[in-house]
This record gives sequence, structure tokens and C-alpha cells, in this order.
Amino acid sequence: MQTSIRGVFRTGLSVLLAAVLILMISFECISILFRHGLYASLPWVSDIRLLLLQTLAWVGAARLWLGHEHLVFALVGRNAGRWQRGVRIVSDVTMVLGALWLLPQIASAIKLYSALTLPVLPLPLSVKLLPPFTGVLLLCIAAMLNLLHGVADRRIDTS
Repeated sequence: MQTSIRGVFRTGLSVLLAAVLILMISFECISILFRHGLYASLPWVSDIRLLLLQTLAWVGAARLWLGHEHLVFALVGRNAGRWQRGVRIVSDVTMVLGALWLLPQIASAIKLYSALTLPVLPLPLSVKLLPPFTGVLLLCIAAMLNLLHGVADRRIDTS
């Protein structure tokens, strides 16, 4: 059985999505238990929940992009017909170029916000920018893996 890097990456993203979802549910249950059972509010849970929700969205976008199941492919590629392969290549190249432009922008914002702290948690405010940074990086990797997979498929088709 041959395992591809793309398949391992897809599985890793799926496991990460499941773990983040379990964490979100756990924090929500803890929040409800404290609020309604112990009549004590945990204000930091909302910050954690927001970070987990952002992580879920960005990792989910990368997982969908890897399988060409993202909304972009549904909207653009649905009626592409024989041009579908070209649309996928252009989409993946655009994603890689966009990610390579966006990653340094987010990194500089992380550096700027690292001096400030969150109101409730003793963490730097730049923590809120880690899910977008990680998500864009994962999207870039997914697009590159799609491009490499397309090249490998093309070599197999022509032989």
C-alpha cells in the first residue's frame, strides 16, 4: 500500500479538525457547568472559544482546498467542463502566490501586537493572529501538494 504525502497531510488535517472540535465542545461544557451549575463565570473561555473557532475555520479551509472541495472550486469549476484542470491549476497557483504575499504581512502584525496583552488572559494579543497565520500556511501547503499531485498525474497519463 502506497501512502502519499498528500494523503498523510489530509489525514493530519482531519485529525486536527476533530481535536479542535472536541476542545471547543469541552470548553463550552466547562463554561456551561461553571455558569449554571456553580454560578461562576469564566470570562477567559470566550477568548479560547474564539481562537478555537478561528482554528477550526482555517484548518477546515485547508482541508477542503486539498480535496478541491472548497467553495471556490464549486463556484468556478462547476461549469468549467474540459477546462476544469486548468481552473484547478490557476486556483492553486493563485493560492500559493497569495499565501506567500500574505504570510509576511501577518507575521509583521504578529510582531506589532506581541507587546499588548489580552484583557482576560495573560497572553500577548498576537495570539489571535496565530490561527490566520497557520491557516494561510496550511492553505499554501495544500495548494502546493495539489500542484505536485497534478504534475504526477500528468506524468502517469502521458506514459
